[in-house]
Amino acid sequence: MNVGQWIVIGLCIFIGLWYATGFYYNRRKSKAVAAWLYTGLSLYGNVKVSRLKGTAAWGAQFHVDCREAPFRYFEVAFLLEARENLPLWIYNRLLGTRDEIVLKSNLLRVPSQELEAAYKGDQQFKNLVDGEEKRPYESMSVPPWFVLAYRGRKDHDSLDHLQELLKKYNRGITRVSIQRKDPHLLMRANLSALQVEPAEKFLGEIRDFAISLR
Repeated sequence: MNVGQWIVIGLCIFIGLWYATGFYYNRRKSKAVAAWLYTGLSLYGNVKVSRLKGTAAWGAQFHVDCREAPFRYFEVAFLLEARENLPLWIYNRLLGTRDEIVLKSNLLRVPSQELEAAYKGDQQFKNLVDGEEKRPYESMSVPPWFVLAYRGRKDHDSLDHLQELLKKYNRGITRVSIQRKDPHLLMRANLSALQVEPAEKFLGEIRDFAISLR
């Protein structure tokens, strides 16, 4: 065989080994994340677990009908990077994609103040805030890598709680939205940044923030 054929064979072996390693890693991490989340969410009610619909990637969705205030329900989903697919993994990494967790909740009491927070340069945030001419948002200073805007009655307690969360999780939380419509609370975060401590601690801080909403 010539050099080109050996290169092709070597590349195929490399991609096969990468797939097996990525598959095994994601399988182990998926089980660990599911157990981590289940332990924390079970404190709030009965937890129902299902696979994410419409995707072949590693991830799961958790639904909790909560027993007590401030939550009416909790819905949490996590999605891991496609580590077994080398080209896709590299492409997603270049786009900034990481293991992610998304938290949604409806509250027993509709918040009177609406909040939006995101990384600076987030186009979705900019389009939302700039597009509200009838009920405009007001911006305020937050940790240097974040932008935050609010509208409605200014609630200093909830604003302070949110800023403390953003500071503590130091780029772990990537998006926060508090709305009067469903879901009242929406949060996106880097999963690895949250797993440094038990899920019940992080969820407890989200509960305290939700209680602060008026």
